[in-house]
Amino acid sequence: MKVSDLFIIDRGSSIDLILMEPSSVDGVPYVSRSANNNGISAFVAKNDTVKLNPPNTISVPLGGSVLEAHYHDYEYYSGQNVAILTPKVELTRNQILYYCLCLRANAMKYCFGRHANKTLKHIELPDVANI
Repeated sequence: MKVSDLFIIDRGSSIDLILMEPSSVDGVPYVSRSANNNGISAFVAKNDTVKLNPPNTISVPLGGSVLEAHYHDYEYYSGQNVAILTPKVELTRNQILYYCLCLRANAMKYCFGRHANKTLKHIELPDVANI
């Protein structure tokens, strides 16, 4: 199976952090292309004009730390060049985490500045029935 068979691929909020207001209390996670802290680079104030990414999704950096996939069970904003994967079928938390590992295992194909913008949907993943 391919990523596009198992997940709806979206671009998410795609907003620059500089345009968001920082928040230390009750902030919404801002997920970027970082490999650290589950991709969270800041906490920002809720902004009604910017779309929140839904919970139980995977954020996948398409540049920077390419394919450093992270699972989020909460709403969040995402930065530029980050894909949001929403399962097309019901998956458990462990199954989603497994798919994060599968995506990360493909990161070696994207060294030397290659991005996964056009190829993410074609990456091969195991069928749900086989995990």
